[in-house]
Amino acid sequence: MTLGIYIHVPFCQSKCNYCHFISMPFRKATADRYETAVFREMESFADSGGGDWEVNSIYFGGGTPSLLPAGQISALLDSCRRLLRISHDCEISLEANPGTLSTEKVAAFRKSGVNRISVGAQSFSDQELSTIGRLHSSEMISSSVSLLREGGFDNINLDLMIGLPGQTRETWRRNLQAVERLAIPHLSVYMLDLDEQCPLYASIASGAVRMPDDDLVSDLYLETIDFLSHYGLSQYEISNFARPGYACRHNLKYWQREPVSRLRPWEPLL
Repeated sequence: MTLGIYIHVPFCQSKCNYCHFISMPFRKATADRYETAVFREMESFADSGGGDWEVNSIYFGGGTPSLLPAGQISALLDSCRRLLRISHDCEISLEANPGTLSTEKVAAFRKSGVNRISVGAQSFSDQELSTIGRLHSSEMISSSVSLLREGGFDNINLDLMIGLPGQTRETWRRNLQAVERLAIPHLSVYMLDLDEQCPLYASIASGAVRMPDDDLVSDLYLETIDFLSHYGLSQYEISNFARPGYACRHNLKYWQREPVSRLRPWEPLL
């Protein structure tokens, strides 16, 4: 059997006001300690039998993995190759936020072996992005996709969110039109899920921010499935759509209940 490796990178430029994942501000000293902790976790996993598995997917999730210096991503992948049995066609995904990429960093990611990038777009509406505390603009999403294409990446995913504050049928349709215009081969569509401790939850509870009603959110989801099918992206999982050959191997491991090892050591960072 084959195995997937998930490496959680818990650093962000700032915390979005809807986020309830574990994350912290990026600091080089903390990132260096984190890198060492992941190495130790990987060695422990390999020594306990993980080295006997063939690894055919590696996923850097977050947080914002693209905040890490490209050299740290490369070093982590080198450790994977040294300690684990990495398949020759291993899918290596890395999550990136618009505004955290450069020509040099994209080239370095590509050289290290990363072959799939997932861009946290969330929306092409600047107003919606501002309301949920994202730091980028819609133009920065398009610029990031261009940077990736120029750097040799064709396996690109965009994350979009249905049910954002102030979202309308028109703003959501503009999202889908942007996906078509940018010729994106893979799309992840998530519905906003709020934790009571998130700042956005308090804003909604106070009436300062209004949410689209559930019927509209449901309609937009169904319209998305129809739109993407005509565009050539088939739904292969509840939140994921892809052109033939672009389904995310790592995503499918969760959906099909295949083995995934998560490397996310927190204690050394506390």
